[in-house]
Amino acid sequence: MSSKIAQDFLSWLTGSGGGCKSERQAHQIVSRCLKFLKFCCKEDEDLTFEIVDFSLCSPNLLFKFGDTMQDVWNLGHAGRRGYLDAITELEDFRKVNGASDSVLRGLTPTERYLKKVRKTISKTMRLQWTSELDIDALEAKGH
Repeated sequence: MSSKIAQDFLSWLTGSGGGCKSERQAHQIVSRCLKFLKFCCKEDEDLTFEIVDFSLCSPNLLFKFGDTMQDVWNLGHAGRRGYLDAITELEDFRKVNGASDSVLRGLTPTERYLKKVRKTISKTMRLQWTSELDIDALEAKGH
């Protein structure tokens, strides 16, 4: 949280460019993004845009992070969506902060992946709610 990039990202999120999020929301988004970046680059390094670009432009790292959230951390649907939404915010922040043409091209597959995964999680949530909130299921549980 103390790095210049994290502080600039936090300011951007609370400003009009980042959607005027509350301080609490902005801190949560930055924290989730830092956790993602730490997952991608395990060494203790100062946060640079090179690390951000490397992490955001690697679909394989995003796949692994998604699997880790689900299989290792046992995050539910809402938790995983929260991380994916935060990563999307970081992607937007990077785009408006001087990303090179090669980085912008590298972000294209990431955007597609994030949209697809968010859609899949939403679909899974709806299916789960439909089955758990079905009249027969609720009556079987004694409700």
